[in-house]
Amino acid sequence: MSKKIALYSRVSTSEQSERGYSIHEQEQVLIKEVVKNFPGYDYETYTDSGISGKNIEGRPAMKRLLQDVKDNKIEMVLSWKLNRISRSMRDVFNIIHEFKELDVSYQSISENIDTSNASGEVLVTMFGLIGSIERSTLISNVKMSMNAKARSGEAITDRVLGYKLKLNPLTQKNDLVIDENEANIVREIFDLYLDHNKGLKAITSVLNQKGYRTIN
Repeated sequence: MSKKIALYSRVSTSEQSERGYSIHEQEQVLIKEVVKNFPGYDYETYTDSGISGKNIEGRPAMKRLLQDVKDNKIEMVLSWKLNRISRSMRDVFNIIHEFKELDVSYQSISENIDTSNASGEVLVTMFGLIGSIERSTLISNVKMSMNAKARSGEAITDRVLGYKLKLNPLTQKNDLVIDENEANIVREIFDLYLDHNKGLKAITSVLNQKGYRTIN
């Protein structure tokens, strides 16, 4: 059985609107790389769409790729950037190490990383650290923004069942106000829990039977 090149792409929900991050754009870059530099090689795409790079949990395509590597089906793995593999330094090092142990090389197209040589391994360490720092910084910035909004009394969520956002003309910020169309659902949930001793599953069953649906 001939081995093939694995083309791995990933995009998180927040990245999907950013140019250069779309699954289609990533895959096109990788396919062009194979056609140009590895003519005649078979390849297979592995795609995790709308999934965070925090770790490999909940990423079916990555898990399938790792299994194919273990099954000796893959000779080389390509991705657009190293942080597509993971934004966790631990995961990056573990995955790249597993590739190396199984004689599978890895290349990041945009960062000129090639683990088949010593300099490539150094670049993995450098870019892996950068990706981890970027993620930590993003999380910190988001938390700071949410805390600032909360302190000023501004809503920090788009939708909450039973409430709606309404622009406050004085502060020019969105306030949460009761949505009477949904308020009865919230009252019924409290009634089922407090007065009828219903648990989460029982309450969910009642709401589903009445045709209520989540707002997101």
